[in-house]
Amino acid sequence: MFLVDSREQARELTGNPYMGQAVPGELSVFLVILPGIRPAFHHEIMHALSLSLWGTQRTGTWISEGVATWAAGMCQGHSVDAIAAGFLHKGRLLPLPELAATFWEVDELRAYFTAGSAIGYLARTRGNAAVEALWRQSPDGVKHPLGEGGAEIERTWRAHLASIPAAELDTITLRTRGC
Repeated sequence: MFLVDSREQARELTGNPYMGQAVPGELSVFLVILPGIRPAFHHEIMHALSLSLWGTQRTGTWISEGVATWAAGMCQGHSVDAIAAGFLHKGRLLPLPELAATFWEVDELRAYFTAGSAIGYLARTRGNAAVEALWRQSPDGVKHPLGEGGAEIERTWRAHLASIPAAELDTITLRTRGC
């Protein structure tokens, strides 16, 4: 793990000015540590571990970011599911096929927390082996981002979200201090 004190230092070392980054092919994590901002240790360490243990994901970045967001856990005292339930309650929770196809075009919070909630639900209901299998699945011929039976899993995940209290993040605090 490498800790630096600016985005510029991160860019010099990794080529990207991100606040955190796991390096594919290595068990390395770079984090920018700034006063008052909670670093994304769990998120970036999960990237490094999943890449090291499972290799590069084959079915889309949404899975990698979903696994890392799920592993990070609570944000501002809210579970990943409660935050996703907030998007559902407001009619802003994307269908997973749309999320998978447009992950980098969707606003960051909605994309990450939706993916994290869906991956967490898959792990809780089908086991961690199902998440690993999804990670390794070839994208050829896949009809749903959650794989075989994905539409039914998505339906039950959405029903689960509808049953829990919705939460909303303070985005100003999130952007200035992290989760």
